[in-house]
Amino acid sequence: MEKKSILLGWREFVLIFMILITVVMTGFLMGFLRPAHILTVLRIFSYVCLGLFIAIVIIAVFNLRKLRVNVIPERGLYAVVRYPFYLSGILFFFFMSLWGQHWIVLILSGEAIACIYLLMFFEDRRNAADIGERYVEYMRLVPRVDPVTGFIRFSRRRKR
Repeated sequence: MEKKSILLGWREFVLIFMILITVVMTGFLMGFLRPAHILTVLRIFSYVCLGLFIAIVIIAVFNLRKLRVNVIPERGLYAVVRYPFYLSGILFFFFMSLWGQHWIVLILSGEAIACIYLLMFFEDRRNAADIGERYVEYMRLVPRVDPVTGFIRFSRRRKR
């Protein structure tokens, strides 16, 4: 059996680099940009997003430790969403845009979320090519980053 490379391609590297630059720029700008009016409701919702971000990262790390290589997960967070770390990244940038409440932060966060989505798309294609039909079936059963649909599908699978 031929061993597959786990190195990133140039597209993934560029997208990750863009996300890192966006994190630095957004964090730097949030220190200087003060919106004229701050909506408290959005700030509270931003802290909810931050809490979800932290919880998903912690759960995903513990689930990742239990997974084996080239085994499609059937339990845990990976059975609900395919990319919990990317989901937490999207929640983090959503938190930053709600907390910062400035149009520049909103644009940078949107750009980072688009880069994260492209990373998921490229990773799906690579995994489908490397793992094969088992991963295509996993893609059909488990959504990329939609936890609501993931929980519904997971509960239906458990009932069968």
